[in-house]
Amino acid sequence: MVGRSTVFEIHRMKYMGLSDRQIARELHLCRQTVSRYLMDPERRPAKIHRSSKLDPYKILIDNLLGEYPDAPTLILLRRLQQEGFTGEITIVRDYVRSKRSKKRKYDNCEVFMSFGDYTSPNRWMLLLLQGKISVAKLKQEHGETLPREDAKALFDHIHDGGLRDRKRSLSVLGHLRGISPYQISRFLMISRCTVSGYIEKYRQGGINYLFSFSRVSLKKHDQPQYKEALFAILHSPPSSHGINRTTWTMTYLHDVMSNNGLPINSASMREIIKDSGYRFRKAKKVLTSTDPEYRNKLQAITSILSTLSESERFFSMDEFGPVSIRTRGGMALTAPGEQRVIPQIQKSKGSLMLVGALELSTNQMTHFYAEHKNTAEMIKLIHLLLVQYK
Repeated sequence: MVGRSTVFEIHRMKYMGLSDRQIARELHLCRQTVSRYLMDPERRPAKIHRSSKLDPYKILIDNLLGEYPDAPTLILLRRLQQEGFTGEITIVRDYVRSKRSKKRKYDNCEVFMSFGDYTSPNRWMLLLLQGKISVAKLKQEHGETLPREDAKALFDHIHDGGLRDRKRSLSVLGHLRGISPYQISRFLMISRCTVSGYIEKYRQGGINYLFSFSRVSLKKHDQPQYKEALFAILHSPPSSHGINRTTWTMTYLHDVMSNNGLPINSASMREIIKDSGYRFRKAKKVLTSTDPEYRNKLQAITSILSTLSESERFFSMDEFGPVSIRTRGGMALTAPGEQRVIPQIQKSKGSLMLVGALELSTNQMTHFYAEHKNTAEMIKLIHLLLVQYK
């Protein structure tokens, strides 16, 4: 069964701009249920009447309450027990409470005032959202604290503006009525700091400042002190700040900036670096040599490769070794619970030597394993190349 407080929430969220689907998802209800209660707020499911032990004695209780309106429930129970009542005091207390409760009378405009335990401020704000409180009544309620021009502007922003305008207007009007920022924030489903900010903007600059959405202050990535501090850190080694690294990362930059009293997020630091033309790039490995003629030799090789015909090949030949044959580290298939260990000192199982040639135009490798490192092995490689590329 949907309670009165839930029905109030349905209508409040609807006037805040939420769709039926969103309301149903938030309140964990069926969408058809939400639609029915939006059409008929007083909708109540049909109750199945069940007989009670108190039914035969209700007329007697009504007569007793008519004669003694303030009679204690315990006295009424003892009187009923004399007539043969065998029930407990609970159902008697519930019936007496329902008879004694004052029935509130509502007109069509104030149907929501009966819902749940919501206080008068919530009902007032909901009626204001529904347009059932006029500008004249607003001016009459607030008196000199609210000029008529401001009342008209706030009222128009509630009913003709977007969701952002409605929240600002309702925050100010609720504050002027004496409603606390906490109650306003709960009703509007926003933070209390946001409500206090709206109220402070109205105090400082009035209506125009309240609905001005331009940013007055500079963002952090546009402020010179943050730029200077960031590049001062970037141009110093991480070790000078107690970081055991050779290059900077965004995480360490963020920590050092915070320690220097200039907290800034990673996105803003990236903006500063990007606006200054810097980029994080991965270093490329290039061929270098201590030979002073390296550039000239490289240029000669490049020139030869660029003029090779289809029937010509260019080889780079060399020997590698000897390399001792022993157990080495690296990835290996290991059984569960087994720890692979490589001894530091091992007895060599022999040696290995590689003789090879790289064809530079097609990037093809020709190689074989040799037992010796001498000219005979190189001549053997040449004969192999002559056969392979005849």
